[in-house]
Amino acid sequence: RDGADDALRAEAKKSGPHDLPEAKEMFDQALELHDKDKNFKESIRLFKRIYFQFPKHQLGVTSAYNVACGFALAGQKEDALDWLELSVKTGFAKIDHLRNDPDLDSLRSEKRYKRLLTDR
Repeated sequence: RDGADDALRAEAKKSGPHDLPEAKEMFDQALELHDKDKNFKESIRLFKRIYFQFPKHQLGVTSAYNVACGFALAGQKEDALDWLELSVKTGFAKIDHLRNDPDLDSLRSEKRYKRLLTDR
């Protein structure tokens, strides 16, 4: 996953978001692309940029979770599981939401998904 995102990581560093207000604005834009437009490719790209710039902030952690949701809805299960694991590892703590989010329905039978929830 890391190597594939090198260009996007560089784009985030160069073009932002550079601060939290800019990240929040980008987050809202990505959320609209995800929820309303169902443009998962573009929403994933924006959410990743936010995560790469703010990986320890709650906005970054939630962005990683939303990347997982976008990949799951786009049928890319392995990428979805990678980002879901990353989101939990970096602090996504809304486990009840994770258990019930319809965006993740395609992952429910996956061993990695079940293992992620075993101790939570």
